[in-house]
Amino acid sequence: MADDNTTDNDTDLQTYSDRILSMDPIDDVPSTGGHFVNLKNSTPSIEALAPEHQREIQDQLFGLSPAEREEREPELVRAKFRQVLAISRGQTGVGETATQFHKEMSEIAGEFRQMHDQIAYFQKQLDRVHFENRFNDQTGKNEPVEVPSLSAERRRGYAANIADLKRRQRLLMNEDGSFGIEGAKRLQRAMDQSARTLKRVDEERAIAAEAKRRAAEMVREERINTLAHARAKMLPGGPR
Repeated sequence: MADDNTTDNDTDLQTYSDRILSMDPIDDVPSTGGHFVNLKNSTPSIEALAPEHQREIQDQLFGLSPAEREEREPELVRAKFRQVLAISRGQTGVGETATQFHKEMSEIAGEFRQMHDQIAYFQKQLDRVHFENRFNDQTGKNEPVEVPSLSAERRRGYAANIADLKRRQRLLMNEDGSFGIEGAKRLQRAMDQSARTLKRVDEERAIAAEAKRRAAEMVREERINTLAHARAKMLPGGPR
């Protein structure tokens, strides 16, 4: 087996990279546990969805004729399954047999989501307030005033954390959904590794197929030789 440092033809690797990019992230990439849910060639029954998702689809089908429902329902069910699976993938990742490219993409999405949750936590803390009675010079009375619950020092620290997390998010992914500088570099490395792996797999399959063909040819040749030798013995002057 060739090792990862073997120099490959760039054109060959691009062919494999194109194959990876053409893979559907839901239909062609295994989930955790290694199973595929192929929605291109089949449509699950609406009963396979959770009750709340079934209700969403039934609401969208309300008022349609039977013929229209029959045509529209599979599309809605398939779309809902893809949405549910995409959310699940984001939480659990892809399967062990997925390409390194898809694993890295899932890893980046997971890191981005984790930072998003951390930002939400810090922002929630910054938004916390309570009321204190303060003397109002204009009214001459003590009145409740809304003040931040955190100290000024803690608020500065949390604000700095948010700024840093947003900076790290931008390195992974841009606001338009494209990958940032760090994310793009990580994906390119993963793509190169995945392309080389797929090429090795194809080469090993080709070798195995050729070995099988040659083995059958050798068996055939041996049988021919055995039969020819047996018949030669029956000929005048043949071997004994």
